Amino acid sequence: MNPRAAQLGKIASIVLWLGVAAAMAGVFPTRANQVLLALGLITLLAHVVEFGIFLRRYRAPEDRLAGALVQTLLFGIFFLGPRMRVSAGQ
Repeated sequence: MNPRAAQLGKIASIVLWLGVAAAMAGVFPTRANQVLLALGLITLLAHVVEFGIFLRRYRAPEDRLAGALVQTLLFGIFFLGPRMRVSAGQ
């Protein structure tokens, strides 16, 4: 994964989670709160699945598993992508 794309993806993820936090606080109109909360839930579920799928291919054993889980829940593939093992031939 391109490091620039990973950085932009992480920034977008932070913006999403800040929006979800604001929606939880009721900052936006009701409909916008519902949409952001649903988007946050879908994203969280996707990141949990990602962690489960890519755990075996995770290539940074020196990192702590709990830290990797938290960063995967926050950033998803933008955290895991650069750490994936490169398969032979690439």
